[in-house]
Amino acid sequence: MKLDFFVQDFLLKTFIYTGRTSRRSFWLTQAVIFTILLVMVVSMVLMSVPFAQIDFSLSVSNAIIAIPTLALITRRLHDVNRSAWNLLWFLTGIGTIYIVYLNVKNGSQSNNDYGKPSGLYPNTHLNLMTIQPNDRLSPDPKKPQ
Repeated sequence: MKLDFFVQDFLLKTFIYTGRTSRRSFWLTQAVIFTILLVMVVSMVLMSVPFAQIDFSLSVSNAIIAIPTLALITRRLHDVNRSAWNLLWFLTGIGTIYIVYLNVKNGSQSNNDYGKPSGLYPNTHLNLMTIQPNDRLSPDPKKPQ
């Protein structure tokens, strides 16, 4: 599996708070981050590292990924046509559920106040009723097979 979504939406856009990130790209990136942290903790536990060092390592890791994750969440909120000011809902207990809802919600299919849909994994749905039995799907729509 390629990690294009992780590289383009997380690593290369670390300090970019404009634009949009699709729902798929957002959740795949979150899964990669969770997997990396989980492997790190499990390997440290298996090596009998003291829990104080594990706690310190997780604190450092979280500090390192905090800014890119904030940028990623901001772009995800832009995809559902919401401002990053909605992140202030995290300060309330119940607001976290609202932020999770916005991150699960499907993004705008067309341009919105924050730009065009993400080009990597746009929120498009295949309408099977428009495909005819004799239609061919080619990699380049301008060049038929």
